[in-house]
Amino acid sequence: MEKLDRLGWAAGISVLAYGVRVGVRVNVPEALSFLPNLLPPSWKPSRSSKVGRLYSFIMAEPEKPRGRRVHLLFGDLLPLARSRDLTVALDALESDMHRYVAEWAPRRLFVHAGVVGW
Repeated sequence: MEKLDRLGWAAGISVLAYGVRVGVRVNVPEALSFLPNLLPPSWKPSRSSKVGRLYSFIMAEPEKPRGRRVHLLFGDLLPLARSRDLTVALDALESDMHRYVAEWAPRRLFVHAGVVGW
């Protein structure tokens, strides 16, 4: 975690959803503008800096050569996404965050259902 902590984060947010605290930090402040659409339903901002899971989202820097521009996402220390496509990285963030909240929400049961046609 020390290597990630040393990157010099530009902005971050801590939220509470269904009793679970989640944090997201970004290297570019503009990246926070994508978050409201990705956060779990019924989320609220949290004043606490203590979170159950910390997501580190590194947006690609546009001034880097074409082949080196990649978006990175970590959940705590676990690498979750590495892609040149911003949508892929943001989808990974949304998916993992929703899964984490569903797994750790106290006194809640989340049902994921699908329908198959025959």
